[in-house]
Amino acid sequence: MVKTVLISGKDHSETLILIFAGDLFINKQLMQKWLLPFSWLYGAGAFLYHKMYDLQIKKSVEFEIPVISIGNLSTGGTGKTPHA
Repeated sequence: MVKTVLISGKDHSETLILIFAGDLFINKQLMQKWLLPFSWLYGAGAFLYHKMYDLQIKKSVEFEIPVISIGNLSTGGTGKTPHA
């Protein structure tokens, strides 16, 4: 079970969010600082990926027949069932 606890000071100027998962707790602010460099790498990779299409290094594919694209389609369970 995962619990989120919000701890704030008297004037609410500083807020600490702790995420409890069993005996493990994670400080949200510290986790954000750890993950920030990875977000920069992901952003740079996405930028380069799209830039390769702009510069025609990667080519788009066209089909001779019409294509219908359906987004957000999943098979099996989508994990929305609440667990108590």
